[in-house]
Amino acid sequence: MMRTPVAEVEISDDLVRRLLADQHPDLASRPLGRRIDGWDNAMFRLGHDLAVRLPRRALGAEISAAEHEHLPVISQRWTFPAPVPLRLGAPAEGFPWEWSVVPWIDGDIAFDDPLTDLGARDLGVAIAQIQQSPTAGAPHNPYRSGTLPEVAELFDTRLNRDDRAMSQAELIEAVEAADLAGDEDALEDILEAHSGDPGSSDMAVLRGLIDAAFAGDDVPEMLSRMETAGDDWSARQVKIMKTKSPTALVLTAKCLRRGGELEFEDVMRQDLRVSMRCLDGVDFYEGVRAVIIDKDNAPNWSPAGIGDVDADALDAYFEPLPADKEMKFLGE
Repeated sequence: MMRTPVAEVEISDDLVRRLLADQHPDLASRPLGRRIDGWDNAMFRLGHDLAVRLPRRALGAEISAAEHEHLPVISQRWTFPAPVPLRLGAPAEGFPWEWSVVPWIDGDIAFDDPLTDLGARDLGVAIAQIQQSPTAGAPHNPYRSGTLPEVAELFDTRLNRDDRAMSQAELIEAVEAADLAGDEDALEDILEAHSGDPGSSDMAVLRGLIDAAFAGDDVPEMLSRMETAGDDWSARQVKIMKTKSPTALVLTAKCLRRGGELEFEDVMRQDLRVSMRCLDGVDFYEGVRAVIIDKDNAPNWSPAGIGDVDADALDAYFEPLPADKEMKFLGE
């Protein structure tokens, strides 16, 4: 099965209590239930009838912000309960995104308690009510919007990907049982038996945007192109890149461009040299402070802006290290 994405921020019971105490003190004394992690959000039951819902990654925060604005409007047509925000919370206490307090809706897990005929009817009514024309100004969601035919190919690809993941145990068992030492074709036969068409990836859709965004060597120009591109994917990349060290962005671009012309061993030497030189600067330590130590997610990069980075001066990061520090490979 596809794994839940790793959370991009630390969310704890203590953080939730501090956010409530600061912004909704009348709710702060309510008992806090265990954390439940979804794909984009973490949720804590609050008392018997509420829940606190916090984005766990930047993409989820972007989608949640749209929900906060539009869900109260479109849900007025629905006859089924929905987690319409009752209260909103602002970024604070080191948490970088908007969050919400929503109704707690009791329910059963369909896998454990299959739908009854009545439940199936209610589900059909809910789907019909959801599949309505969007409200004025509603943003397009590239992940959850669209018709079934538009997402059918991606759905089939991911479904088959899950099927392959479920057969990994069979593959491992076959390799462990095979006579790999005595039969030189055994491994190839096993891999052939367990191979399949991987299907189309998201890259097939995004390749054109990626090529256009990251053409050339000038990182400020890349950002400028994405800022004016007008599509959701480019806007997300800009948002992410503006949280990163400007020096690191330019260095990364240089590493990628130079690395494309190098052999593997030379790429490894290049990356070691650049990494060692980064330890002589301030941005690495500032990033550790902002994310791990103080957890304020507000690093003070030096220089602060991408236009202030002297790209030519960064060529020194690629110079050879002292002989005793250079990477060496077996046989050298």
